Amino acid sequence: MGTIYLKLQREDTVVGAVKIEEPRFLKFQERNRIIIECSENEAVAVLADDHNTIYHLAGKAPLEGIEEPLLDAFTIDEIEYLALKEQMGDDDIIDPPEPSEDDQEDESYMTPEQMRLRIIELEKRATALAEENEFLSDCLIEMSEVVYGDE
Repeated sequence: MGTIYLKLQREDTVVGAVKIEEPRFLKFQERNRIIIECSENEAVAVLADDHNTIYHLAGKAPLEGIEEPLLDAFTIDEIEYLALKEQMGDDDIIDPPEPSEDDQEDESYMTPEQMRLRIIELEKRATALAEENEFLSDCLIEMSEVVYGDE
């Protein structure tokens, strides 16, 4: 999915518009009681490019797990976005800041397959460390027997 444009409203008042280059669609997962990324069809909210701002998709159920009220977002085209931007002036348009390099490094999302591979890698590493720990414990016991004369 590419860039999307949203008109933002609080109640019946248009408060801004936003362009989202890499939208991440969100829903509340009842089973685990968390907000998760999902397909656009399942989404009730969208995460902006700054990875901090969430907009409620108008006409969808409220996003559970969020206490503060969210702005309602209506999908618009680029022409309407530019018209709103011109009409409201740059000061009134809500365009989240570009994510910083630090944010991009901290906010990495893994696919389920990437998670599986990472888990397998970590399990192998944990097994190797456990074996190394056991070897070092045996060495320590042998050394203490020599040093302290335990027999």
